Amino acid sequence: MKNILISKRAMDRFINPKNLGPVQDANGYARITGPCGDTVEIWLRIEEGRIKEAGFNTDGCGPSRACGSMATELLVGRPLQVAFEMEQEDILEDLEPFPDDYRHCALLAANTVKAAAQDYENNKPGAEKTPTSSQKETERMRIAVPVANGKLALHFGHCEAFVLVDADPETKQITGTTSLTAPPHQPGLLPPWLAEQGANVIIAGGMGSRAQALFTQQQIQVVVGAPPDTPENLVTAYLNNTLQAGQNLCDH
Repeated sequence: MKNILISKRAMDRFINPKNLGPVQDANGYARITGPCGDTVEIWLRIEEGRIKEAGFNTDGCGPSRACGSMATELLVGRPLQVAFEMEQEDILEDLEPFPDDYRHCALLAANTVKAAAQDYENNKPGAEKTPTSSQKETERMRIAVPVANGKLALHFGHCEAFVLVDADPETKQITGTTSLTAPPHQPGLLPPWLAEQGANVIIAGGMGSRAQALFTQQQIQVVVGAPPDTPENLVTAYLNNTLQAGQNLCDH
């Protein structure tokens, strides 16, 4: 691990994670493997709408253990709704400072917590089954657009930031946008990083065949040859099937 600041609490959870292992009589469970290759499991025992016990396991590194530990610590004794609302930053807030290269571990832990809570909801007596995330795929869309100076960067690998545009494909409306600083350029990094952010489409000016294959492996649809316009205009055109894609400016 790089020699950067790590909080004492994070280091303690690296070495001595709390709530490690399955929970007896758990009635909520999820197991998710992230794009980084780490797998996290979460067990919940829920009674009368409150989380009585929470446990986790991971085959990942120390940061994965720390995030799994902190996620479960934040749950015990709390209402079930806390699990549904858990976000990456909720976990990191109690572990800061935390290495930038491993912040995705908190996102994986938070997503697994939500899935375990949903498993409980889906399987409790009288529950109406809720579609899984894969079943919901057609109901929501998060489109990544690499930008420089507010417009599409012609080559996604050298952009300043990514704008993530949330959209409803049925109404063809944009429902939200998030801007994230692009991570340092590193071959093969962007496809799993964007997958961790929830992207399922990327609109780019130019992209090589190898990068396109890596995005496909992450189940992210690739659109290349887009003009240098604003993310909102590009996404609106894409949703309405009017995006004029030109020549792919990268062929390696």
